[in-house]
Order: sequence, then C-alpha cells, then structure tokens
Amino acid sequence: MQLTGLAEADAKQAMHRDYSEPLLWLADETQRNAFELLLEAHGLNTLQGGRFIHVLGNCDKGHASQQLKCFYTTSNSTVKTIVIGDSPNDAAMLSMADISVMINSPSNKALQTLLVPHIRTRQEAPDGWAEAIKKALLKIPQEEAPL
Repeated sequence: MQLTGLAEADAKQAMHRDYSEPLLWLADETQRNAFELLLEAHGLNTLQGGRFIHVLGNCDKGHASQQLKCFYTTSNSTVKTIVIGDSPNDAAMLSMADISVMINSPSNKALQTLLVPHIRTRQEAPDGWAEAIKKALLKIPQEEAPL
C-alpha cells in the first residue's frame, strides 16, 4: 500500500496476479543483469514498469493486444487499435497499435528509448489519459470512425 498508494482492498486485489510477479529492485544494475540472465535460463523474462520490475513468462501486453485484435477482426471488418501507455512494459503493446499514445510521465524515460509513438501527451495522468483519447480520435479518418 505504501509503494503503490492503493487502498488496502485494492492492494489485496493487485496481489492476485496470473501472468507476472512485480518486484521492487533495490540492487545495482550489474546484479540486475545477472538476475535477468538467471531468469532467462529458466524461460522467464523481465519488463520494467513504472515502479516495479515484472517477472513473467513468454507473454506481454503486445501478445495479448494482438490476440484481442484478432478476436474482433472478421472477414467483413477490420479493427483499428488505439493503445495508451506510460512505461517500458507497455512498449510491445504500443508497437502493435494502429495509433500509439505515450502518456507524459516522469517514469517513461526508458520507454522513450524503445519507440516513437504516434502521439505524446503534454499532461501526465490522469489528465493525460483524456488528452490521449481526444488526440487519438482526431487521427481516425472520418470514414473509419464508428457511428
């Protein structure tokens, strides 16, 4: 609760994870590299989030987003995706998007080195999320916009 600012009930819910384990890394970069090599030997990966390192298997938000897009795409329709993120663990998801939006955040310096989004917000969350949607909707050609 202290690390995330979540209320007790929300923190308890956040502890029930299916695909990753968050870690607060306190050691130096050399030790982190050694840790990541050890994880790789066991088929695991790490992703840097806004606050935590996440240990996970062969999955990420990009794979999940692509599967979701395929699920909704039919022979008669194509799905366009607007993806919004603010930390390195969002990079794969942002990379697969038709319109990628990077939310301004003090923690996204590493994300900025991984990709160039279609849109960057000026505002941080939560106002940055509203700014992101407004800007992204303007990028959709009128003939593709939903009714």
